[in-house]
Amino acid sequence: MNAPISPLDDVGDVVIIDAAEPTRLALASQLDGRIAISHGGPELLADLVAAGRPRVLVLGPSFASDQALKEVEAANVAGAGLITVLIAPSVNTNLMRSALAAGLREVVSTDEVPTMLRSTVDRFVSRLATAPMPGDAEALPGEVIAVVAAKGGVGVTTVAVNLAVAISQQDRSVILIDADARFGDVAVTMGLRSQASILAAVQEAPRLNTRRLGSLLTRHEPSGVMVLPGVEDPAAGDMVRPAEVAKVISVASQLADVVIVDVPSGLDELALGILDTADRIALVTAPDVANLKNARLEIGVLSKLQLAAKTRVVVNRVDPRHRVARRTLEHHLGLMVVGEIPEADEVIVAETTRTPFALGARRSQPAKAMRELCNAMTPSRAASPPQPLIGAS
Repeated sequence: MNAPISPLDDVGDVVIIDAAEPTRLALASQLDGRIAISHGGPELLADLVAAGRPRVLVLGPSFASDQALKEVEAANVAGAGLITVLIAPSVNTNLMRSALAAGLREVVSTDEVPTMLRSTVDRFVSRLATAPMPGDAEALPGEVIAVVAAKGGVGVTTVAVNLAVAISQQDRSVILIDADARFGDVAVTMGLRSQASILAAVQEAPRLNTRRLGSLLTRHEPSGVMVLPGVEDPAAGDMVRPAEVAKVISVASQLADVVIVDVPSGLDELALGILDTADRIALVTAPDVANLKNARLEIGVLSKLQLAAKTRVVVNRVDPRHRVARRTLEHHLGLMVVGEIPEADEVIVAETTRTPFALGARRSQPAKAMRELCNAMTPSRAASPPQPLIGAS
């Protein structure tokens, strides 16, 4: 059990790699079953990547350095379809950015291992349970990013729409789901007219498959983003239930590289179900006192629910003339700030013309900020041409 893995065909669902055997054993004790413990470092990592195994890779603290992460990036773990989690003595902004650049999907601090490692690994393994192995005809499920706010009015839909567009500009297929069960604004924001909404998808949840979901999506022609609009009838809100939305998101992740979900504000059962399903959460706030207070309260709740570790903060409507230092915001909120979207005329024009500002000129400050957010929220991976969505209109 503690010997180097040989042959690689015997690798289980989860492999732990770290230079120190006591660390490997301590991490394994948090993960009952499906575990193969391995010695070694970069040389074994390369072998695992070449073999396309395991499904989930846990890198111990010996990989939590710039040099080690460069070696992980060079091994192209994300391109090989391995979902990789890093354990680090502490988590800071620089480490997170290096980890994302290396293609890792999550970073867990050693202090959080007892409460977070098992749930993080289980989430990835469960999502891969019905997926083929890398190299099979179909791809691994896409990454799910939930965009949410403590309270409405801070621009969640604007961030969700433009993040989806920015990711699509990186040659990745993207599905944008408006999960607002009563007042969905994604279609309006993007200037789309659609006959179908998330309501149609959840009504077919028991038999929903990729072909049927593809037929319900509407293409945003300027960007290529496929959209499942929200419900515009408040009376229909009770018909959108958490389990059915989770099924829709799961099927969408089989169709696209990235699924963005515009989550209604308020931590009700629907929102919590989406946040639990997501790989990453973008918590949107504004830089005024009231909204920062609300964001901090929401982060407290997310921490209690063990969801804060995969949450990043996006500050919208930042006045460049009175900008609060990012480090100050991070200290106040207790989470990493990965995006600051400035107030600008381009944003107002985009909202008026129903054209995402992420489509703007490269020198546009809002568009540049959204590209930076895109890089922070999505790990680098080998770019592949987006696959057509069957039946999409």
